[in-house]
Formats: sequence, structure tokens, C-alpha cells
Amino acid sequence: MALAIARLRLAALASLRRDPRGIARAALPWIVAVVLAAAIIAIAVRGMLPSVLATTAVVVVAAGVGLLGARDAALDPRAFRGIATPAPVALGTAIGALVSPITIVALGVGIACGIDEGSPLGALAALLLAVTAALVRLVVDVGSARETRPWTAAAVLVVLAALALAPLVAGLEAGIATLAGSPFAASTGWLLVPARILVAIASIVVLAGLWLAIVAWRMARVGRPRLRAHLGLLRVVPARPWAVVAARTLTGWARDRRYHAIAIAVVALPVLLATPLWLAGMPRETWTLLPVGVLALFVGWSIHDDTAYDGSAWWMHLAARVPGWQDRLGRVLPLAVVATALVVAAAVIGVRVHGDESLVAPVLGAAIALLGSGLAVSSVVSAAWPYAVSGPEASVFQAPASQSWTAAFTQAGALLASAGVAAPIVVPVVLEAIDLRAPDAMWGWLGAGYAFVVVVLGIIIGGWILDRRGPEVLSSAMRD
Repeated sequence: MALAIARLRLAALASLRRDPRGIARAALPWIVAVVLAAAIIAIAVRGMLPSVLATTAVVVVAAGVGLLGARDAALDPRAFRGIATPAPVALGTAIGALVSPITIVALGVGIACGIDEGSPLGALAALLLAVTAALVRLVVDVGSARETRPWTAAAVLVVLAALALAPLVAGLEAGIATLAGSPFAASTGWLLVPARILVAIASIVVLAGLWLAIVAWRMARVGRPRLRAHLGLLRVVPARPWAVVAARTLTGWARDRRYHAIAIAVVALPVLLATPLWLAGMPRETWTLLPVGVLALFVGWSIHDDTAYDGSAWWMHLAARVPGWQDRLGRVLPLAVVATALVVAAAVIGVRVHGDESLVAPVLGAAIALLGSGLAVSSVVSAAWPYAVSGPEASVFQAPASQSWTAAFTQAGALLASAGVAAPIVVPVVLEAIDLRAPDAMWGWLGAGYAFVVVVLGIIIGGWILDRRGPEVLSSAMRD
């Protein structure tokens, strides 16, 4: 049965022989793949191939093709429902997935890595890389159904962020060494360190098990009618409370001019801070690195009154009995994703302008800790002490009549509390810089881990408060 399914894949390609345009469309990716593989081998012959990066790029591209490329109906397990059991279908579709331009590129990279390392086992490395790339593409392509595609996209983005941050946080050489022993590059990395072949084989086994589970799930799943045809962003998110809140939050940031004013102020503040410091002749580390921390702190602080921005629409949360933690998660998650990318970019640019690249890790750690602390404190403050804000149609510079002195107190308190929560990471980093000690790369990972922990705690505590103060929050949101 498995070989029959694989033959169907080949037959689908052969059926294009009577359609000249179909032949051209089908042949172009193969021609590009062959040329690319030949070019990679030629580069390896000259001894200029970055083996680790090339192998990682193949795996990442395979995931990207599965996520963004056209869906391959010939690999959909639902086509074999009622004909075969999941095991032979999983094996057959996996073999069929090897008939792909990605496989040609993977084989070329594997052979090139063998040439670059001077190993006669390049063919085995090429086979391992081809199988890994095919399974990654299958898992991402078929596994990302309409309901789970946001999860798959988020997972791919997290992996890409981790790959990008590893060389920055741990240093270029240490980051590449770590990457070489990871599942992304172990398929060829074992040519240099034989023990890494265990990682390569384990990765294939895990991917194969995951693919078998996906096949069993897809073959047993009953199709659902499309009932969300005209809901905009809500149409593509999972049918979960936190996802709906996240979609509404993104819509608010995209359409509500109050959010636009916040975004402009937060982004402009570091520039307005750095410019006078530079003109005043302050030390380089002051006007290049201080604005990074200020940006991270204010981005997290910007949602300290987000429940009030819903106004009377917050009654829907009460009527639907949305759990507090899901409301908090839905409001924090979109901003956390965008803000993390913004803060990382600002930190890298600031360190580049400063000139000492060894500061990337501690600056990133401190900035991410400030961002996470701001998000955590905002999750609690917006549930416990919301204050009245202007309506969506009013001027962003107009304060509502019911707003009292407590608004300024809440704003200042949330800002100071955010800085205080981040102190366990920020203070040691600053003291290390003052003492002119060699920067420790571990601060990057410690800052990221600390931020994750405090954000989770903020969501839990804020959700707990929200579950008990729902009516009071609605009353505060409706004041004008």
C-alpha cells in the first residue's frame, strides 16, 4: 500500500506531459533546485561552504514551503480515508514527499557538506538531510489545518527567532557550534562530530512519529462547514476565548486612533531621548543603550489600562463568562510578539552604534526583562485599577470628565512597578557595565527566562483579579 501511494505521487507528475504550461510550471522548481544544488556543490569544492548554515537553511526553507506554499493534495491523508490504515498511508506519503525539489537541494547540500569536511560519508548525510527536510515539510504542510495554522505559524516564528538570537546572545562562534549540534544541522553536523548522528536519527524518529499521529488524526477527523466567512481577522484564529480577544486587540491597534497615539509616542520616545543626550555630549553608552531600555519599558507599560479602551463592549466578556486568564493572555500575546521583535531590533541597532558587540547579550536580557515586567504589571493593573479614558471618537488629547487624580497615580505606579519587577535583571547588568567587567552572555537567556516567568505570573494574577472584579471593571470602562 505504501508503494502504491508513492506511485500515485509519480503518476500525478507524469499526468502533466500533455499540458505544455503544466509541464513548464512543474519543471521550473526542479530546474531551480538542480541549479541551486550544483552551485552549492561547486562552492563546497572551493572550500567556501558554511555547512551549518546551509543545512539549517534547507530545514527552515522546507518548513516555510510547507507553511506558505501551495497545499499538495496528493499528500493529504484524508484522500485515503476508508482505503488504508494510517501506518501505510504515513509511510507512502512520506516516500512521496521525497519526490520534491526540496529533496534535490537537500541532497546537494548533504553531498557538499561531505566534500567540505573531506568525509566519504557525504551520501549518508545527504540522505539524512533529505528525509529530515521531507518530514518537516509534511508535518508543517498537512499538520497545519485551517484551525491549527496559527499555532503552526507561531511555532515556526518562535523557532526562527531562536535561531536568529542564538548567535547574537551566545556569540557568533558559540551560536554556530550550538546550531551544529541541534536538530536543524545535525543531519550533516555529525560528519565533524560523529556523536551528533544520534541527534539526527532522533530528530527523524520524532518527526516520523509526529507525522504518523497527524495522519491518524486527519483520517479520523470529520470535515466542518465554514461558518465564519465574513468575520475578518476572527475568521482565521482558533475558536478559543483568548484567540478572539487577541484578534480584537489586533483590530484595535490597527483601527483605533487612541492605540495609534500610544504606538507613535512609544516609538518616538527613545529617539526624542537619544537626540538631546547625543547633542549634550553624553557618553556613547548613555545615548545608544539607555533608549533601548526605555522603549522596552514603555511598550510593556502601554497596556496598563487596556480594559478601559473596550468601553461598554466589555459587557460581552462578562456575558460570555470569559475566564480572566484567557482575557489577559489574549491582550498580552499580540503585543508581546510584535514588541519582542521591536525591542530585539532596537537592542541590536543600539549595540551596533555603540560599537561593542559583546554587549548584545546583556542589553537584550535587560531589555526583554523590562518588556516582560511591563506586560506583567500591566496585566494586573488594568484588572485591578482601570481608569476612565476618552472614547474612540473623541480627541486623543481630551481627558474624560470622570477621570480623577487616580489616573496619574495609576500611570506612575504601573511604570515604577514595572521597573521594580525588572530590577533583578537590570541592576546586575548595569553594575557589571559600571565596573567595566567582561559582559556575561548568560544575561541574555536569564532575561528572556525571567520575562517569561513574570508574564505568566502577571496573566494568572490579573486573570484571578478580573474573575472577581468583572462588574467593577465594566463600570470603570463605561465612565466618560
